[in-house]
Amino acid sequence: MAQVKLSDRLVMVHPVINIWTGKVSVRKDEMKFISADETPPDKLVQMGTKAIFPTEDLRRFNNLKQRTRRYLSSVGMPFVGGWLCPADLEDQIYDQLGAIKTAFHSEVDNLLQNYHLRLNEFLADQKNEVWRDKMASAIMTPAEVKRSLEFRFQLFSVQATGEGRSGKDFETQMVSLGEQLITDTVKEASDFYTANIVKCGKMHTKSKEVLVKIKEKLAGLAFMNPNAEHLIGLIDGALPFYGAEHTSKQLVSEDAFWQIMAPIMILSDRSKLERHLSGELKVEDVHQQIAPTVFADQPGEITEASWTSIGESAISDGHVTENPFQPVEPLQVESDSNPWATATDSFEPEIAPLAAAPSKANPEVFKDLHDRKANIC
Repeated sequence: MAQVKLSDRLVMVHPVINIWTGKVSVRKDEMKFISADETPPDKLVQMGTKAIFPTEDLRRFNNLKQRTRRYLSSVGMPFVGGWLCPADLEDQIYDQLGAIKTAFHSEVDNLLQNYHLRLNEFLADQKNEVWRDKMASAIMTPAEVKRSLEFRFQLFSVQATGEGRSGKDFETQMVSLGEQLITDTVKEASDFYTANIVKCGKMHTKSKEVLVKIKEKLAGLAFMNPNAEHLIGLIDGALPFYGAEHTSKQLVSEDAFWQIMAPIMILSDRSKLERHLSGELKVEDVHQQIAPTVFADQPGEITEASWTSIGESAISDGHVTENPFQPVEPLQVESDSNPWATATDSFEPEIAPLAAAPSKANPEVFKDLHDRKANIC
């Protein structure tokens, strides 16, 4: 039985999306002999271009372009100007991109239907007659605008030109994409970790959707790397703790927060992930280390007091204290260094209040939280 190549299980998706910016280039002669009164506002002229149409009317096209990129990135991997996606998702891709294409063309029709009305309103809003005339001289016809707006896509198979060196090199490149899949997943998990734990200090039940999307992408491309199943297992270990309700207002419970955080800490850090894949680091071990460490005033939330009193107290110049919650002894002032000091003179630093303080701090989680928070603050 012939061995199935990775390229046989992938399809190349190549979208072509051209968007009219509503701007044209500024000619050199337009910038000559301009008086102070004729200087155009920044919203009209920027970096050698001038606006000839309200750009806010064109944002919908950029939104559809970004929607296309987000969808393809959720199921595939960028490759030579397109996306490599699982071949068995071909019908789904046609449906999804077809729907976006229909919406794009509908927006084109709406734009052209109101084109002259919006153009005249835009010109009428310009108080400077000199630049209003310059803009009016550069307007485009509806037919020209329509040609500047395009949405199409193609799906095709990927293969090398032959079975020789080019074929081997191509398959090697396909294999390297399997490693890229792991790298991309770690990055996506790290973004999740930063957004929900480091930056916000809380986790809403709606965040489950992000993990589900990461899992679905991994599942679709799991044939590219055998370790993908282990990464899926980490996500599967976190999902049940979200419960049934998934909203942007509902926070996960305190216990669920730590149950979710443990596998995500592994998935979002390459060194931890490698230790996990080798069997050295288990989710249960991480959970036992972090669960009693940081306390919150509300379920699913790390307060600023927790950050100050726990995260930063636990780490000093990269070293973790034995017990960061131990009160600092008053600093006695030596009389020979200060002749005016008395025996009772002392300095007692302020200690931020804690809602609840555990008796022991774990070095690994504090350093992880501290380092990641430092990178975004």
